[in-house]
Amino acid sequence: MQKLYSKILVFIFLLAITAEVTQVKAIPATDTTDPGLYSFVVPEAFGDVSISAVATDSRGIAYFGSVGGVFEFDSIEWRFIPTIAGIETEAMTTTDRGRIYVAGNQKLGYLMVDNTGATIFMEIKGAYEGDAVVNMFSKDNYVYLITRNHILQINQQSHHVRRVETGKRAISGVLWNQHIFIVDLQDGIFFTPLDQLFAVSSAGISFMQPDQVRMVRARKLEPVNSREMFVLTASRGVQKLVQEGDINSLRLIDWSNEEHQFFLSNHVSSMSLFREKFFAFGSYGGGILVMHPDGRLIRKLDNSSGLANNVVLDLLFTSRGRLWAVLPGSVALINMPDISGDSVQGEENDFFSHTRSATVQEDDTDKANLADATSEVMAETNGLRSRLKKWYRSWSPRYRHITPLDFTGVDPEDFTTILRSVTETKGDSLIFRGAFSRDRAGIQALAQSDSLIHLFPFELNAFRFTYATNQFENADQIVHQVWLEGLDRDWSNWSPNTYREYTNLRFGAYQFRVRSMNAQGEVSVESAFRFQILPPWHQAVWFYFIQLLMIISMLMISFYLNKKGKAFGVAQFLIYLVIVVTFEYILVYSQPIFFNITKGIAFFEIGLSVLLVILLTPVESAYKWFLYKATGLNEKDLLKLYEKNKAEKNALKLEKGKLSMKERYKQFFSDIASKGRLNRN
Repeated sequence: MQKLYSKILVFIFLLAITAEVTQVKAIPATDTTDPGLYSFVVPEAFGDVSISAVATDSRGIAYFGSVGGVFEFDSIEWRFIPTIAGIETEAMTTTDRGRIYVAGNQKLGYLMVDNTGATIFMEIKGAYEGDAVVNMFSKDNYVYLITRNHILQINQQSHHVRRVETGKRAISGVLWNQHIFIVDLQDGIFFTPLDQLFAVSSAGISFMQPDQVRMVRARKLEPVNSREMFVLTASRGVQKLVQEGDINSLRLIDWSNEEHQFFLSNHVSSMSLFREKFFAFGSYGGGILVMHPDGRLIRKLDNSSGLANNVVLDLLFTSRGRLWAVLPGSVALINMPDISGDSVQGEENDFFSHTRSATVQEDDTDKANLADATSEVMAETNGLRSRLKKWYRSWSPRYRHITPLDFTGVDPEDFTTILRSVTETKGDSLIFRGAFSRDRAGIQALAQSDSLIHLFPFELNAFRFTYATNQFENADQIVHQVWLEGLDRDWSNWSPNTYREYTNLRFGAYQFRVRSMNAQGEVSVESAFRFQILPPWHQAVWFYFIQLLMIISMLMISFYLNKKGKAFGVAQFLIYLVIVVTFEYILVYSQPIFFNITKGIAFFEIGLSVLLVILLTPVESAYKWFLYKATGLNEKDLLKLYEKNKAEKNALKLEKGKLSMKERYKQFFSDIASKGRLNRN
């Protein structure tokens, strides 16, 4: 039954996922003249692709929107996650819980982790139809999607969608100070309170009064803080919308900067802010500008610096100031050496603080479960049996305790090793596809929950583990170190290989651990995969139980025969058989201890075996003592009883004429032998 159950579990793990994930090795970053710029070209295996949006998950892995799907990039491999064929991904956002939402014309959905650990796209059907996406962002428990003619509110838990028609032709939009701002193609800037978004009639949405309308056709709106918002226009370049009092007291002012002509000459397509310290602007023809709030130019990046081209479609600052840039056929990562550690330390945006909080809560739960289990074990430590058991397991690799890794306080921007896949090599079956989650259809996470520990039958005992890191810079210079708890005694040597294979593993609990080190000598946060190989049928619990019953049965039969004085030879044979079998079991299961004590030296191993043989005599004596106590007879009385019963039986046969000639001769010599033994006693 256990074997059947384990095979059913493996069958579930091996089920095909709902969307096929295409995986291709990454092309190394191209050489650039800018030391902080790393340019990655999408492999040609995916064809002529156009990247349009970017987002990162709670592990630091990057996702890029494209036509028909989303690319996942981990510095080693590109994976294409299909969405809807032929539909372009126009916007992506990561919520404060770490969920990534994807939107495009005629599609809306989110990325989730399925039962095999694969990240796939789950569509929210019926949300909207045939409406171009303008922007998408999240607030509290909701995701807001601004399209050309609608505003949609998506509940992050139930994914229930509420939709209101604006009656406008939006070209940009954003959330600022609890208000949604929309730029209409004809009438300029409008806004509406967030809490009144659906408190209107079905005829339309209530916007600001006509005298409050700003006649600015902004291509892009981006909040700077609670008082200022950048407004990107074609005719005036970059301006600031300033709130001097309440929301109705808005004033539009020019932003003085060193690159004013750049904004007038190039179509500014995207913008990203890093904590009011640095502003990055992407354009359709001039590359990227990184600027100070006071208007000073910090860096300018274009094709002469190493970008694949000067067309920038989207920008995204990470929590520690690394800048992702999206180009039509490639992506670029820009490190900002001007950002010191002091500017980052102690500051977190909502997404990363919420993600860390959720991780701490999950780890606290795991710690509580571990504490409960530990307290139960400690409650038994007063007994000799528990102490011996603990000592034996400390010596035996088969029973080594597996402690889950603690990911408390790990930030998505920390240098972290990511487990990418686990393959069962005998059948070449992909068991794990690279992402853990805290619950079913969940969000990507580093920690493997107890409910996701894989169970494999004994036949599936060969695996290949692949891994990468979330550090995209100089990925070819990173080395890795692994440790399979339950088999290895310590970490392996550092190696540039991004995979490790194990074959013919014994049954038991295992935890594969992997960590990395970059060129600067920094060691990463570990990643781990816990699994268990079930024992074969002949070493299963139920089979041991049957063997135990057989041994007890033999002892009971021996006890019964001795008490009744019957089959004395059979009773003695059963005693010796039980003792020998017990000795063999002790010899087999004490081998791990013997090996650690004797260090494989034959002389000591033979000596310990002889010692166990010597112990057989007191074991036999102890059993006979118990037998005599239980029956109230000694060995002499038992022998007399046996001879008496045998004589009575033969006399009865002789009386009935059923004793054969052979039996008569046997009886005659047996009587002579019995009298001799009785006389000696």
